[in-house]
Amino acid sequence: MFFQGSALLYKGQPMKKSLLLAALLLSSAVKAETWVCSEVSSVGETYMTIYVRQGEKFSGTLNAPMYKNIDLGLLEILAETDVLLTLGGIEPDATEVGITIIEKETGRYVNGAISFAGPVGRSTGSCVKIEG
Repeated sequence: MFFQGSALLYKGQPMKKSLLLAALLLSSAVKAETWVCSEVSSVGETYMTIYVRQGEKFSGTLNAPMYKNIDLGLLEILAETDVLLTLGGIEPDATEVGITIIEKETGRYVNGAISFAGPVGRSTGSCVKIEG
């Protein structure tokens, strides 16, 4: 499992146009609840993470300039309300824990992790929900 926070050591900003384009491209192929989340690094690089509901969990995929289709593994649903979706996962060797929180009504999200391996970033951005 590879947490998005591990690759992102910057403060992100929402990128609405990329989200809209990704949502339109994915909408015809999506059959389950899907969140497409995007952020822009401080150097202008776009990072996109796609979360797809798989029963009681979500699968995650990260796409970035230096990473293509990185499997984030299955993420546990730690908490879910009408307003928030909180996902989390632990590396198989238990050295890193990652958390993603999506604010359903506004599309805002935050992602972060704790790791023994070294500094891990916190990132923020925007998400669009796609339902199949």
